[in-house]
Amino acid sequence: RDGRELSTSAGAGSDELIRKEVGWLEISMPCTVLGALVDAGVYPEPFVGKRLLDVPGQGPPAVNFSNHDMPEDSPFAVPWWYRTTFETPPELGERVLLGLDGLNYRGSVWINGELVADEGTLVGAYRDYVLDITDYVHRDAPNVLAISVQAPNKDDLAITWVDWNPSPPDKNLGLWREVWLRGVGAVRVTRAFVKSRVLRGEGGSQARLEVHTELHNLSGDTERVQLRADIAALGIVLEAQVELGPGECRQVVWRADAHPELELDDPPLWWPRVMGEQPLFELEVTASLQGCLSDRCQARFGIREVTSELTPDEHTLFRINGEALVIRGAGWATDLFLRPDWERDQRQIEYVVAMNLNTIRFEGMLERGRFLERCDELGLLVIAGWCCCDHWERWDNWKEEDYGVAAESLRSQLRRVAHHPSMLTWWYGSDFPPPPRVEQSYLEVFDAEAWPNCKQSSAANKPTPVTGPSGIKMVGPYEYVPPSYWLTDQERGGAFGFASEICPGVAVPPLESLQRMLPAQNHWPPDDTWKFHCGGQEFHNLDLFLEATRERLGEPTGIADFARKAQLLTYEGQRAMFEAYARNKYRATGVVQWMLNNAWPSLIWHLYDYYLRPAGGF
Repeated sequence: RDGRELSTSAGAGSDELIRKEVGWLEISMPCTVLGALVDAGVYPEPFVGKRLLDVPGQGPPAVNFSNHDMPEDSPFAVPWWYRTTFETPPELGERVLLGLDGLNYRGSVWINGELVADEGTLVGAYRDYVLDITDYVHRDAPNVLAISVQAPNKDDLAITWVDWNPSPPDKNLGLWREVWLRGVGAVRVTRAFVKSRVLRGEGGSQARLEVHTELHNLSGDTERVQLRADIAALGIVLEAQVELGPGECRQVVWRADAHPELELDDPPLWWPRVMGEQPLFELEVTASLQGCLSDRCQARFGIREVTSELTPDEHTLFRINGEALVIRGAGWATDLFLRPDWERDQRQIEYVVAMNLNTIRFEGMLERGRFLERCDELGLLVIAGWCCCDHWERWDNWKEEDYGVAAESLRSQLRRVAHHPSMLTWWYGSDFPPPPRVEQSYLEVFDAEAWPNCKQSSAANKPTPVTGPSGIKMVGPYEYVPPSYWLTDQERGGAFGFASEICPGVAVPPLESLQRMLPAQNHWPPDDTWKFHCGGQEFHNLDLFLEATRERLGEPTGIADFARKAQLLTYEGQRAMFEAYARNKYRATGVVQWMLNNAWPSLIWHLYDYYLRPAGGF
């Protein structure tokens, strides 16, 4: 939303910043600091050529910047402030809540010059925060909200881009998700979802539902709550009387054993696309006090059950409502500056359907609720989890604070996605599974949150002493291989098992995109500017792909000829990979292309380019 302001804290104290009237940049929210500065024209379009290197504070190129300290003279090394004004009329509600859905990485909240929460409370990029600000707001005058945000350092559980592309110089500092305000009564309904168990046989199908909700007493008194859950389309009404002590938070569950209306014969089941329809239902939970509504919570759900098992060869196989399916997916990348663009996201989801994929993988790039809602509607599955190659996997370096941040980050994200029928599984490790202390902590969160979906310890074939084998492999390739590789290889990335991230490498965009992302003087031959738009570390050049192009299709004569030949090479490679895994079903149980898309204009790892132009891999 518009009407918000942004300012650096350089050279000013908090009191001065909160009250100053000049030096604020008008912005739209949510936004990272650098995203706001780019959108305001402070820096010219940084996705062309090597302009991103001209933004101050940029870390060393071709490396994972999240693993490096921010330069001391970086403008993003100091806290930045967001500010706005708001009103809280009496009709808003007895209690006033402020929600922060994404703050990277540490922050403090001030209302009308008073500190509400400090950096010791607000820490963690993937945590949701809800603050009761009732005692800080004016009911009869405008209020000033100011939020200070500090960038993460290399030893924080923050957002990372690994070797996919250059990292933003601000390390995605800022309020990268929504900030919201709402009023409630003395009791809040914090969440609601439906858990399904499905039995199918020759005589039809049966579903047993569990309705879960949670209440939080925000008052200092004992409250007697009239609780009600409605699923109108199924004719289900559930009620309960709940007594909450001062400040108490309690989960409430309705089960079919005590409520036979939750046992359904031949219900309309939700299926992934191609396997069936996607009927969706609305759950509404209301909490009332002495006949007056205190709060309500709504969640849309589908009746379906997801399970996973190990095949005789110890490969993970997923089932929906008891039916096995081979996962055909690709890895998601959001915008490099985390800028929201729902119209763009919808087009990309439509591309996934057009390519006949059935799954999107979020490795650390966790999307908003309406993204998953669209997946619910279209029958697309989602695999989510933490990212690799940074502090999330450097457990030997964890501070005591990190254990709590990690557990609460997982709790926040599970609560966001649990009710979506599109949610298939959560991978709570990436390249490596967590050590026992961390894994046990994660498992306790899954249990406490009544997680209704699958979970695996990592995206790699590395067993743990707590949960055993993952049944998933992650051994590449990430570079060019000939089409025959996918059917002939029997040891690594060939068409067997479940491959969590894999691809035939370089993906050169069409000519129009190349000409847009590369300055004219860098069009041909490939130079350091081309390399800058490759990946990091060992993926920083096109050497192997160029060699394959010459050997198979002849020496490229220029940028246009190379773009044309590259599409053919990419087409035959992507087609061979997906067809091989489909041919070997169910010896091959899943394949996730690395990646679906890019965070910026890139020459590697996508099925369509940053400008949404389909190319050879589409």
